[in-house]
Order: sequence, then structure tokens, then C-alpha cells
Amino acid sequence: MLSLDPNAKQQPFLATEAIESDPAISPDGRWIAYRSCPSANAPCEVYVVRFPEATGKVQITSSGGGTPFWSRDGRELFFAAPPGVLQVAAVTVGHRLQVGSTRTLFPLGDLNIASVSADGTRFLVARIPRTDPPTEIVVVQNWLQKLAKLVPPK
Repeated sequence: MLSLDPNAKQQPFLATEAIESDPAISPDGRWIAYRSCPSANAPCEVYVVRFPEATGKVQITSSGGGTPFWSRDGRELFFAAPPGVLQVAAVTVGHRLQVGSTRTLFPLGDLNIASVSADGTRFLVARIPRTDPPTEIVVVQNWLQKLAKLVPPK
């Protein structure tokens, strides 16, 4: 964290053994949702903690998740979940965060969610360019003989 005070020093918000990323501050500024991975090979989950104290940790997902972001009113938390879908959890914020029902909205496919409209009915998305390697391999046998036929030696 870094305050806008010119004399402030940066300090870690969370310092754990896990790999934490994708922080999203709630609209009221009292909570942070984030992705946490216990290790590079373990599934990641979405959590929420009180800000700036980093207390009151609540686990939002249990089957994997990431890229959390809040609705404008702070009553819903959106996140990507396996198998490549956008889900939303109803949340009630106050002194303690309470998580209600979670539902799947739509498959993400090659979409990357950028933002949600104020009324929560539309999403701004970006397509992720495909970088799949070619799936076809061509093997040419006896290519020297074929080359000699095409380009005879002088």
C-alpha cells in the first residue's frame, strides 16, 4: 500500500506464503477481493478481507476462481471460475462480510471482462487474441529426392 502523503512509505497489504494477485477494492473502500494461490501449481481461490486492516478473511470460491471485481453498489462480487465461466456472488457488506448465493452468468471463452455497467446488466469485454500453436504437423519423407526432381543439379 502507498498513501498519497508525500512522506509515506509503501508497505505490503498482505504478506503470506501464497501468491496473491488481482486486488479489487469494494465501492465503499472497506473491503478488498483478491485471488490467492497456495503455490504455482495449486488452484487459486477468491477471498475478501477488510481494508486496510486485512482482517475478516472470507473465502468466496471453493472450486477455483480469479479476477474478482465488484458491482457498482457493492452488493455483488463477480469472478472468473472453472470451467471458464463468469460467476457472481451476492454479498452483504457491513462489519462482517456475508456471502449469499452464487450463480453462473455466462461462459467466458476468449473474453476478458473489463468492467460492469452501473446497473449490472451489461459488461465491457475484450477478446483475448488466440495464440494457439498450429495443431497440424507435416512430415515430408525423402525430401532430398523430391527437391532434386524439382531443382535438378547443374
